Amino acid sequence: MDGRGSLAGLLPFGDANDIVLQMANEVLPVVKGVPVLAGVCATDPFRRMEYFLRQLETIGFCGVQNFPTVGLFDGNFRHNLEETGMGYNMEVEMISMAHRMGFLTTPYAFNPDEAAAMAKAGAHIIVAHMGLTTAGSIRAMTAATLDDSVLCVQAIADAAFGVKLISLFSITEFLMFPRELQLLGESVKLMKLVEAVAKGTINNETLGYFT
Repeated sequence: MDGRGSLAGLLPFGDANDIVLQMANEVLPVVKGVPVLAGVCATDPFRRMEYFLRQLETIGFCGVQNFPTVGLFDGNFRHNLEETGMGYNMEVEMISMAHRMGFLTTPYAFNPDEAAAMAKAGAHIIVAHMGLTTAGSIRAMTAATLDDSVLCVQAIADAAFGVKLISLFSITEFLMFPRELQLLGESVKLMKLVEAVAKGTINNETLGYFT
């Protein structure tokens, strides 16, 4: 978010959805041949989501992701958001709507239940969110261990695959440490999926590696 930490998008520093529209004017005119996705705050009580998604489509975005997301909140505050109509289910509904409109949908899921809900909503790619990045100039110092992340990603994948086949991106560290890759399955299989996603050549044969 303009050089600030990504959590700034979760706090009342600006209209997240309006900022996306502003950034579109900076990004879309100069990006050629690369699909651009919009981060959508689906819990925005001041947006009619169907009209907002159509606005994103008209501008030139080809996909959406549920960010800012209430999935990064927990405790009583998270419960209160869910109880007052600003919960994760609104993000699921947004992804479902975007899928029907023809957008590429790549939602964040933080646990198995959310992954299953997003898969049922028609998500094309479910991103298992393991917390803030711990590298770069703006990084978190508190993070789950890599071993714990492997177990969490596997649980999210199992829940999503229980609904239907999806493609699941790995977090960066999995591509760096072969030992952790083995915990998810044969590294060759995962690399074939990542390569297929990058080339846009996902097919039944590719997904068959994970059945």
